[in-house]
Amino acid sequence: PEMGDSWTFVAIDRETKLVLAHHVADRSLNAAYDFLGKLDSATTGRFQLTTDGWHGYTNSVPMTFGSRVDYAQLIKNYESEQETVRYSPAKIKSIEKVARFGSPDPAMISTSFVENWNLQLRMSSRRHTRLTNAFSKSRQHHVAMQNIFVAAYNFCRKHGALKKSPAMASGISNSIWSIKRLLNEAFPCRNEE
Repeated sequence: PEMGDSWTFVAIDRETKLVLAHHVADRSLNAAYDFLGKLDSATTGRFQLTTDGWHGYTNSVPMTFGSRVDYAQLIKNYESEQETVRYSPAKIKSIEKVARFGSPDPAMISTSFVENWNLQLRMSSRRHTRLTNAFSKSRQHHVAMQNIFVAAYNFCRKHGALKKSPAMASGISNSIWSIKRLLNEAFPCRNEE
């Protein structure tokens, strides 16, 4: 389990920018169900969900949420180049919005919020950058650091567009937390007398 690829699954609310669920695992159908189970626990009522075009979501999303989800996929088709440039992204040839389940609003089919969050993660946590000393070498430490990043993102960081933290925007908190408060909330200190 410590070897091989490690993918980050993440769900973010488009209005509050709150990370509702995240999961680090291989890119398997079981991992998709684990992640979607976390999202199911974090949500109530009907909502719209957009994922990338990965086939693992096609059936697992409706199976997890049933009739309470309007589900679409944003499928990016990339040009295949004969000569691959090392570490450069492939060029997007086309983008296709596909309604999969329920009645998703075509204007709301987007993965840009998750892509922006992914950029924030990669810029803030060097554990996701290959060929550096900080690159995660153990899944346990990788997951722990990602948990800290998500908590700090939700509670300790003022979002540029919202001018407050995602936790404040969603009504979970009434102030931006310090890292010290975040750690104290996660690991309450006990007075030993």
